[in-house]
Amino acid sequence: MKRMLRRYMLIWDAGRGSTPPPDGYPELAAERVVYADEDDRQFVPDDYAGGGYHEVIQHVSLDAPKRLPPETLARVRRQRLERRMRARYPLLADEMIAAEVERNQAYYDGITDADISQAADAVLVSEAAERERLLGLVGRGVIWYCDPDALRTWILQRRAERLRELGLPVIAAAQLNRDSARSDREPQLIDLRGSGSLEQDADAVIFLHTDDGKMTFNPRPVLMLVAS
Repeated sequence: MKRMLRRYMLIWDAGRGSTPPPDGYPELAAERVVYADEDDRQFVPDDYAGGGYHEVIQHVSLDAPKRLPPETLARVRRQRLERRMRARYPLLADEMIAAEVERNQAYYDGITDADISQAADAVLVSEAAERERLLGLVGRGVIWYCDPDALRTWILQRRAERLRELGLPVIAAAQLNRDSARSDREPQLIDLRGSGSLEQDADAVIFLHTDDGKMTFNPRPVLMLVAS
């Protein structure tokens, strides 16, 4: 049984590269590597999804890829070419095969050119180095390549801007601090958990308040306080 790694990545634009990431943010914002058969937990909070960054999952085999020798590769490629041409052009198969081999001589010779062989060896070395790097990340949790709080703030701001462009309202519910919830006075902005960010980002902050501070299912007057 093959031993596999599962690599979670937070990548700008999922690798499509239509526009570059904002200044100060890399293409790869974060990654996490686990053994594929041992862990399937969430990679990053949902707040980090969207805004140009997307979660991508990649499976990586720890086994080195098998490379056929040039002679075997050449034989397999010529056999496939012959089957394809005889199926498509039964009367002109020999001529079509000869023409195709002449156009791509190196390919049907098993890529024996020295420069191409050196390039293939370089790919093997880089693949092995990447597997070693990923193995070093196993068990280390999420590796961030930029400030995660700054990235989250930027993503949320970008989402909000897009929603404003579309004319769509966003309503967020927030809790009161425990001390203020027990007091008899009307709620204020400072009573909200995370009041600083809410006051900065929200166009309006509205409190629903009753005289005794308790909500029930029975009909009763509820005061709506616009605090911002």
